[in-house]
Amino acid sequence: MKKVFGLFGMIVLLQALPSEAQMRGVVDRGGINSAVGWTDVVDHFVVNVDWADVQPAQGTYDYSAIDAALTDAQLSGHKVYLRFFAGIHTPDWIKNNVGWYDYTDNGDTLKVPYWWTDSFGVYYRNIMQRLAARYDNDDRVTTVAISRCMTRYAEPMIRQTNLAEVRNDLINSGYTEAKDIAAQKEAIDDHAALWVNTFSSYAFNPYQYVDSNKTAKKDITVTLDIMDYCVVVLGDLAALQNNSLRVDPNWSSNEIYQQMYDYMIGLNEMFGTVLGFQTATYTRVGDLPATIQRAIDYKATWLELPGGYETYTGSAENPDCELVDFDLYDQLLEMNGDQNPSVTLTSPHEGDYLGGIVSITADAEDDAGIKRVVLFVDYVVTLTDYEAPYQFDYDTAALSDGAHLIKVKVVDLADNYTTTTNITVVVDNTPPTVSLTSPCDQDTASGTILVEAGASDANGVKRVVLFVDYVVTLTDYEAPYQFDYDTAALSDGAHLIKVKAVDLVGNYITTTNITVVVDNTPPTVSLISPCDQDPVSGTILVKAGASDANGLKRVVLFVDNVVTLTDYEAPYQFDYDTTALSAGSHLIKVKAVDLAGNYTKTDNITVVVD
Repeated sequence: MKKVFGLFGMIVLLQALPSEAQMRGVVDRGGINSAVGWTDVVDHFVVNVDWADVQPAQGTYDYSAIDAALTDAQLSGHKVYLRFFAGIHTPDWIKNNVGWYDYTDNGDTLKVPYWWTDSFGVYYRNIMQRLAARYDNDDRVTTVAISRCMTRYAEPMIRQTNLAEVRNDLINSGYTEAKDIAAQKEAIDDHAALWVNTFSSYAFNPYQYVDSNKTAKKDITVTLDIMDYCVVVLGDLAALQNNSLRVDPNWSSNEIYQQMYDYMIGLNEMFGTVLGFQTATYTRVGDLPATIQRAIDYKATWLELPGGYETYTGSAENPDCELVDFDLYDQLLEMNGDQNPSVTLTSPHEGDYLGGIVSITADAEDDAGIKRVVLFVDYVVTLTDYEAPYQFDYDTAALSDGAHLIKVKVVDLADNYTTTTNITVVVDNTPPTVSLTSPCDQDTASGTILVEAGASDANGVKRVVLFVDYVVTLTDYEAPYQFDYDTAALSDGAHLIKVKAVDLVGNYITTTNITVVVDNTPPTVSLISPCDQDPVSGTILVKAGASDANGLKRVVLFVDNVVTLTDYEAPYQFDYDTTALSAGSHLIKVKAVDLAGNYTKTDNITVVVD
C-alpha cells in the first residue's frame, strides 16, 4: 500500500484539509481510541447508545453516556457519530405498549417491537425530538443514525427473515411490506424536521421483507427508492451508509451489493450526497487495506474500521496495515469529504448591457481552499484568477455587438469544482446617433428658448445632455429630447451649444458646437415725423429711427394701435394714405423688433386728419 499511495499521499499531505463540518476519515466504531499515535489519526468515533438506557422508564431520561462521550471528544478534539439503537434495544415499557415479537439467537430470546405501527412512530419521534433539542446544535456531534425500523442491528433493512419464527411472527403481528416502507420514510421525515444542523445517516442494505405467504424476499428497488427519498427529504444533511463493506470475491452477495453501491456513487456524483461505510467485522472483511481503498474509490467521506484494526497483520498477499497507512487512508477519505466549492457571479447581472472594458467579479468559498476561478465567455475559457478578490477586467471589444453568455467556474485544492449557470449580457460598443435640430448655427436667441435634439440607439438611449459653453446645463431622459433654456443666464453675445447622447452601456456621442447669439437687450426706436399734433392730409411720410447691436428684423407702424405697415430695411419710412381715416385726431406709433425678437415701442403721438 505504501507504494501505491506514496506520491498521491504526499500531495494530499501538502494540501489544506477541509473543515470538520461532517464526519470524515477513518472512524472507530466502538469509541474513542486514545492510544499513543492513534488519537490524531482516528479522530472520529461512534457513540453506541441503547434506547433502553436513555429512557429506562416513561418520563425518565439519562443522557450520561452520551455526555461523557462528548466530554472525551472535546478533550481529544474528536467528533462523534451518535448511533442510537432502537429495535431489541427499545425500552421494555415501550415494547409492552406497542407490542412485540421475539426470536431466539444463540440461546438468547430477543424481543423486537412493532416498529411499523403508528404508536411506535410516536415514541421514536418523541425521543428524537429530545435528543435533537439537546445535541443538534452541539458541534461535537456530526451525525446521527436513523434507527426506527432496525431490529437487532442499526440497519433498518435487515430483518432476520432467514428464521421461520421471525417470518411467522411478523405476518401474524400485522406487519406488511407497505407498512414497513411507510415507517422507513416517516423516520426520514422525522429526522429532517428535528435534526436541522446534523447529518442523518441511513445504513442501507438490499431490502429484506416477508410477503403475505410468509416467504422471505429481497427487493433492491425499495432500497434505491428510499435512497432517493433520503436525498430529497434530508437534502444536504443526507448521509447514505452501508455497514457491510468488504473485499471477498467469494461473498455470495457481491452482485446485489455492488448494484446498491453503484447507485450510491451515482447520487454522490449527481448531488454531492455524503457517503459513508462500515467495514464488515474483522473476521469477514477479508483484505482490510483493499476494503479501505474501495471506500476511497467509492468517494466515501468516512469509513468505520473493524474492531481490532490497530493490530491488523494481513497476510503474505495483503501486507500489514500500520499507523502510517491508516494516517494516509484517513487523509484520502477526508479529501473525499471535501464538498464542492461555492461560487457566485456577483457582476454583471442577467440582462446587463456591457461595453468597453468591464469588471467581472465573483465570490468563491471552499473549506479546503480555492485553487482558481475561471471566466468563460460563450463557453470559452477567457481569463483565470488565482487569488481573491476574484475579478476579471475583460475587454468586450473582442466580441460582436449583441447577446453573449458569461459564467465562472471555481476549482478547489482537491480539484472539486462548481460552475455557475450562464447569464446573458448584451454587448454594445456602438455609440448612439444624435443631432441638434434646433436652434441652428448663428441663430439669435433671447428669453427662454426651446433646444431640440434627435437621438437613437439599437439598445436604447439612457440620456441626452445639453451643454452651454461646454458646461452641462440640462438633462433629458425620455424622447422627445428637448430643453426649455432661459438665456437670461447668459451675457449678450455669442455662445456655444451642443448635445451629448449616452446609451445604456455608456457609449456616447456629442454634436459639434453651434454658435447662437444671445440678445436680451431690446433695440432703440424713435418716431421722427410727423410730430405730435401735426395736421395731416392725403398721403404722408412717416419716418422712424431704429438701431440694435445685432441688427433689426423689422419696424412696424401702428395707426390707432392697429398694425398698418411694416418695413424690413433702413431707412424705416412709410407712405401712409390718411384718406382711409376719418377727419379728426388719430394715434400713431412705431415698434422696432430685433433679430432675437426683442422689441421697443414709441409712445403714441396724435395727428389731426383734415
